[in-house]
Amino acid sequence: MKRIGVWAGTAILLIATVRAAEPARVAVTVTDDQVQRVHREAIVVDGHADTLWRVLDDGDDISVKTGKGHIDIPRLKEGGVDAEFFSVWVSPAFCPDHAARRAMRLIDALYRVVAKNPDRIVLARSPDDIRSAASAGK
Repeated sequence: MKRIGVWAGTAILLIATVRAAEPARVAVTVTDDQVQRVHREAIVVDGHADTLWRVLDDGDDISVKTGKGHIDIPRLKEGGVDAEFFSVWVSPAFCPDHAARRAMRLIDALYRVVAKNPDRIVLARSPDDIRSAASAGK
């Protein structure tokens, strides 16, 4: 029993020592201008967009500001988004017989958007491609 008390006392002492070693937390004020500067200087990547189905199924032209969905090229540019990952999601309704065909059609829709807007977007296949596109303003 005495041994448990020694261990418990040692544990409390260690916790107190660790707590004392932590630096004091200081409140930092960040201005909107600072946030905007960081946003402009960073390469901003949106990791997921279910947009290609709108292009394929509804004929939406995402090269113009449509107000439909969450994404079109003008809104991406306005928001300072440098790279977008367009999802190729296949609904279970297409499985199993038509899933591959559906995926290929969605990928083709992406290629068509890129081909229609070569001065504004590129198909990036690597981080270096994303950096190059961001440097070029695409």
